[in-house]
Amino acid sequence: MMMTKRVFVFLTFIASPLIAGIAAAQDQAIVAEGEGQPQGKPQQQGALAPAVVVSDPSLAKEERTGLLWIFPAAYGSLELRHVIQRKMTRDQGFVHVRGGSPNLLGSKHAVSDSPHWLFRPTVGSTFFDGELDSSFTYSFSNDVGSSELRKVDVTNSTQWNVIKGNFNASSPYLLGPSADTSLFDGSKNGTGFSYSDIGFFGELSSLFSVPSGTLNVRGYLNPVVELYSHEQNEKSRSTLIRSVDQGSRSGLSSSRLVDTDAQPDEPMAARQKHPMYLASYGIAGTYQPHWSTKLALGLGLDVIQSWKPVYKETVVPGQTETTVKRDGYARDAVSYARLTVKYDFTKRVSLVNQVRHYTAGIWDRGISIDNPDTSGQVGAIAWENRLSLNVSLF
Repeated sequence: MMMTKRVFVFLTFIASPLIAGIAAAQDQAIVAEGEGQPQGKPQQQGALAPAVVVSDPSLAKEERTGLLWIFPAAYGSLELRHVIQRKMTRDQGFVHVRGGSPNLLGSKHAVSDSPHWLFRPTVGSTFFDGELDSSFTYSFSNDVGSSELRKVDVTNSTQWNVIKGNFNASSPYLLGPSADTSLFDGSKNGTGFSYSDIGFFGELSSLFSVPSGTLNVRGYLNPVVELYSHEQNEKSRSTLIRSVDQGSRSGLSSSRLVDTDAQPDEPMAARQKHPMYLASYGIAGTYQPHWSTKLALGLGLDVIQSWKPVYKETVVPGQTETTVKRDGYARDAVSYARLTVKYDFTKRVSLVNQVRHYTAGIWDRGISIDNPDTSGQVGAIAWENRLSLNVSLF
């Protein structure tokens, strides 16, 4: 029984990757994508991105109903995602061999797996012959074993492909402004939080013929400036350097950069007043075999680099109070490799699985409990598995 349970848990963990562009799939070839998120958010970057499903323009006007009557190019989808995040006491990479026996996924050093479900409905539309795309995604979360379903995020993603063309018949490129806005209902520190990533997105892909199939190689770059709601700030997105005792809070309320909402016994934190800068970039390849038009395999490497504002607290000469000022920016990064498998059951229903291995810095060191990612993107998570069922509605 115990062995059966372990095998089931292992198979569940392996079966859960990527799930990026939720708008599942018409017959077009999928391309390997780069957050997540903005996924910036780094949650959200780096997936196999199926072509966005738009309504069939051949539908007679009288046959269109609801949203398609107002927005003929509207699309909608549902995604059910199972996520497992693994914390490690020591991260040894994808396969580590010791004494002749493989240690797959570092399971001998796992601390805990945190499984949860996400339900993500999406509705959006393209405009100007597909050059402008804007969509809203609602995220509802449920921890495995819990009966509570909570709304955790509402995201609007907009991209305008101002420059679009082909270097040759098999190498398209695009470039244009992008914007992502998220409204969190409960962040890491238990408070509401909102942010907007404003920048531009560029990508270049090329299609190659390889033995028994085709290979689509894609690279992307997405630099943004990240702005926050001041009344709902995320403390971990800035750094505070203190010159006085961490336990003392006397005389600190005079600075507008000090988080005066913290409890008296909490260490002082800076209330961020300056934006953070991010740059997401990566390269990925997607293989589609000739013997199956429904199956696609992807492998990619993504980097999320951040520049967080640093605040420094100093004591005012001759007084007991302190002052806090910005003291430059701290550069940090997190990178991750991703292995993705996608299978299209129909044109509207697909299953996507992705395994991610996170590394601190630009492939500098493994992430563990004692050595977490300091960029504020994934924390102490070393491995993540995403299994998604995507259904295109219209």
